[in-house]
Amino acid sequence: MIVEDGKKALARMIGDVFTEMQIGNGSDDTSARQKKLDNAITDRKAVSSVTVLNNQVIYEITFSGSDINGTNISELGLFSPINKVPASGDILSANRQFINDKLLSRVNFNSIGPIASSDSVTFTLVMEVE
Repeated sequence: MIVEDGKKALARMIGDVFTEMQIGNGSDDTSARQKKLDNAITDRKAVSSVTVLNNQVIYEITFSGSDINGTNISELGLFSPINKVPASGDILSANRQFINDKLLSRVNFNSIGPIASSDSVTFTLVMEVE
């Protein structure tokens, strides 16, 4: 069992490390071995905000319709940046290959869109450490 303080610490670490999202139009179930979206339609983008409340991590990001390019969307991925942990000078440097450029979560949902290029869509993702 993870104790309450441990859950809060893990939530904080997740919020600090996993800070990029990407959307796509893949529609099948997520596999535990997945490393990317099924069919990404945008580049990865830094999240607008990350809020950690106790053991919850709340992400928010907005994609413009021009990012989506008139395509329906049905999947969202949360990633760590490719160079989040530097090669040296960071306590996590020895483990950077296990942290950098990793998919933490892929969520598929009922397809929405197409989104007009002048519109935007905002996603709020709430993760809870249990």
